[in-house]
Amino acid sequence: MHSAITYNIKPGHEDEIAAIFSPQNFVRADTSVLRDENGTEVGRIHGTGLFIRDGFMVRVIHHEGDIRAVGRHMASQQGVKAAERQLEPYLEVPRDTATAEKFRRYFQTSLMDRLQDRSLSERPGEIAAFRHQIKPGKAEEIARVFQQLPKAEDPALRDRTGDVTGAILGVALFLHGDSIVRAVRYQGSFEDLGRFMADWPQRPILEQKLAPYLDEEPARDRDEFLANFQANALRRISSLTTHDHVAV
Repeated sequence: MHSAITYNIKPGHEDEIAAIFSPQNFVRADTSVLRDENGTEVGRIHGTGLFIRDGFMVRVIHHEGDIRAVGRHMASQQGVKAAERQLEPYLEVPRDTATAEKFRRYFQTSLMDRLQDRSLSERPGEIAAFRHQIKPGKAEEIARVFQQLPKAEDPALRDRTGDVTGAILGVALFLHGDSIVRAVRYQGSFEDLGRFMADWPQRPILEQKLAPYLDEEPARDRDEFLANFQANALRRISSLTTHDHVAV
């Protein structure tokens, strides 16, 4: 399962915020296991990615178990508490996360609406996130378009020579105001991910179906799609998987 939470931040502070969550400064948790109030294991965080652009920041979480358990887990982590304090000067709207209860309340209200969630494999992987502007009131139509798409018959990522370098593991779509965020979980390189998406046979069909609902021009050819792929990608400032033996 994939979930996402948003942060309203002041534009122009990407580097300062990235520094807060850098491996040198952020204290990671020592477990990815989720537990309930009685200490019983109820799930696991497989990976997270934190993304930013201008005044928009989103954390995508790949997990099993109830999202409330994720919020409970994060509220108990000292690294998260320290990062929350350091984020305060950069928040557009102040918030009170001083106690675990207040953090969990904020966490629940910051969850993005999930329009699609599709896993081809539950293996942990890197996460990429792309932001697209939509026309007002068109979220349901966009959700239907993605829900009707067939799964990729061959999710393998390939390099320029055609050798397999990784795979698409899962995709999810989230709504926030007039934006949708498309998250892709994968193994391999970001460049090979772009090549896969550009050459995917369903890509022209998808763009044609989405065109009436997006507040942006569709790509006219493969080269323009790759340019849009880069332009719509959010900057990833933190990435963790269970392969790191920790979770946030």
